[in-house]
Parts: sequence; structure tokens; C-alpha cells
Amino acid sequence: MPTEKEQVAGDCRGRRWIFAGAIGVLAGLALPFLAYQFWRLTWYGGRFAAVDMRMRLLETQHYFQGLDVYWELSNAVYPPASYLMLWPLLGWLDAPAARWLWAVFTLACLWLIVALTLRCCAPPSSQERAVVGLSPLALYATGACVGNGQLGIAVVLCLLAGLPLLGREERNWGRDTVIALLLLGALVKPSMSVFFFWIVIFAGASLRPALLTVGTYTAFTAVASLFQPTDPVRLMQSWLLNSMKGVAYGAAHGEGAINFLPGGQLRIISINLHSLLSLARLQGFNASATLILLVLLGTWIYFHRRGSLWALIGLSALVARFAIYHGWYDDIVLLLPLIALYRVFRLEKWVAPVRRRTAGVLCTLMLITSLAPGGVYALPHPWNNAWVTGQAVVSLSALIFLGVLSTRTPPENTFRQ
Repeated sequence: MPTEKEQVAGDCRGRRWIFAGAIGVLAGLALPFLAYQFWRLTWYGGRFAAVDMRMRLLETQHYFQGLDVYWELSNAVYPPASYLMLWPLLGWLDAPAARWLWAVFTLACLWLIVALTLRCCAPPSSQERAVVGLSPLALYATGACVGNGQLGIAVVLCLLAGLPLLGREERNWGRDTVIALLLLGALVKPSMSVFFFWIVIFAGASLRPALLTVGTYTAFTAVASLFQPTDPVRLMQSWLLNSMKGVAYGAAHGEGAINFLPGGQLRIISINLHSLLSLARLQGFNASATLILLVLLGTWIYFHRRGSLWALIGLSALVARFAIYHGWYDDIVLLLPLIALYRVFRLEKWVAPVRRRTAGVLCTLMLITSLAPGGVYALPHPWNNAWVTGQAVVSLSALIFLGVLSTRTPPENTFRQ
């Protein structure tokens, strides 16, 4: 029989081997997948080269040339303030130069996301630190955002940098201004970020960040409207109309759809409220159904505003994932509940041991089902449908878990950690 000391040493060796294997798997997935996606963003000349970035480039430049983009371009589904925010990257360069500038910007965002993830998770060992640091890079959504030139990486960076600052009890203009600027950056894609605004309003130490964000966003909208041939109210109406058309099309035919192929074969790319409504031919209820979920989330956060800040962040991210049409690249928002679950497992000592173990299991399953290259396109039918369904079940389980956890008020010294 091994002694207690030998058993402990054996357990340590076992954990080291597990972490070494995890590091190898994550690096083996992240490096080639990201290399391919950066090639698609910068060098590739085919149809799907930096496809979303090139659409934003066309929209931004047409917008500031005074053309009515919401009338002329069906893909113009971003609000006026977003085009003002995108101008420094896309408004003054031709497509090849803009692709390289976007690549540099994306690299900087990824580096900061890794640094912030490590800071938020505080892994206890060097091997675990490597696993945590590689995880954001190994997500299929990260690579998809890179290759498409999508905005999700920048949005998640702003949320990851700004929302935890709400947990600091001190109130000063400097902190609140930083939070407001980060939230403003996240609002470049409001379909992802607006769900987090309830946390800013109800769970922060002050209303000032919310007021600063709303005021600045309103000012951005007013300035952006000066470059269009209509007033701000009609401009926003045109954007809402175009965006709802885009959502309806995407939920039926795009990268967030559930539909039937010509041969009658069921294809599940993403399970979300809009794809389900589209499948049931109820897409006319898209806006009202999403608004109801948004209000329900705000009501929940209001009544549990003293709950764990990270539980509320993870819960909001999962509601954002399911409450509106998103392509597979927008699954990068799942990084936030991954961090929330890891923190429960490793850092939230006030949580009961059984719930901490449950958080660890959910975090592991979410990570596995989110790894590159992603089953939706890598697996053949019907395994791709099973993979998407399994991922949705795991994510919904995490949503329920974090929702229940948010009903508990942590001890005062850990509430805002």
C-alpha cells in the first residue's frame, strides 16, 4: 500500500500530466486555426476573405460619403454611432490596407483578452495558467471572428475590461469615465452588448457610468447623423428596420439558422430564439420576444443586484447568446460565462463544495464544446446537428446554474471581487 505522501505525490504527477495534455491540445488547436484565419483575413482573395470586415468597410465609407446606406445596402445593420466608431479603422483606407490594419488591431485585442482572462481567473499554477491563457485562443468563435473580420473580439474585450470595474466600491470620475468608454466601445455591436447594460444600471456602485455611456452614445449618434441626408430619428428608424430584416434573414438562412436543405435534410447551425421562431414560421415575433427576454433579464438583475457580479455577467452573456440571432462567430461571448464558472470552481470559496464541483464540470464541458474548429462545419451530418444541440444543452445548463447562483448574496468581503 502506498503511503499518504506517495499517494499525494502520485496525484500531483497525474495532475501535471493532465495539464500537460490540455496545454498540448489547446495549443495544437489554437495555433493552426488562428494562423489559417489570419491568412483568410489578410492574404486570401476568395469570396469569404474578411467577409464581414469588407462589408463594414463599404458601409462605413459610403456612410461618410453621405449615401443612404440603410436604403442602398441590405447588410448595413449597424447603428449610426457604430460607423463613427469604425471610421478610424475603416473610413480612410482601401480594402488591402484596411485588412492589415484590422489584423494588427485584432492581434492587440487578443493579447489583451488573454491578459485580462488570466487576471480575472488568477490560476494557481504555471501549468493551469497556460491552460487558462490558451483557452480564449482555442475557441472556434475566436478564429471565426478573426477570419471574418467580425467585431466580437473587440466587444468581448471591452466587456471583460469594463464590467469587473463595477465591483470596486470607490466612486470617482476617473473610474467611471473608463467604464463608460469601455461600454461605449462594446456598443459598437449592440446586439451583443446591450444585455449587459442592466448590470451597469442596477449592480454597480454608482449610476454615473450608465449616464456617461448613454450621454456619449447619444452624442456619437448626433454627430454621425450629420453625414446622412436625414435627421437622427429617421436614421435610427431606418437602422432598426434594416437590422430586423437582417436578423430575420440570418435566422432563416444565415450562420445562426435552423432550416431544411433542398433534400429535406435538417441543418442546425445555431439554436437561438430567432432561429426557433423562424423554424416555426413565427419570425414576426422576433423583436417582441427578444424585448421580453431583455426586460426579464433586467428584472432578474434588479432583484438580485447584490448577487455575485461574475454570476450576473455570465448569466447576461448566455441570455445574449440565446435571445437574438447570432452567427457562430458571436459565440465568443461564451468566454464570459467560462470565466464566471472557472471563478466559482477556483476562487469563490463561499460557494458550497458541490456547487463548485458542478461549476468545474460545466466549465470543462463548455470549453470542450467551444473548441476549434467547431463541430457545426467540421463534422458531417447528422453529427454536426448533435454537436450544436449538445452545446446548447450545456450552455442552457450553465445559464440555469449561474442564475441560481446569482440569487445568493456573497459575504461582504467577496461581493465585488
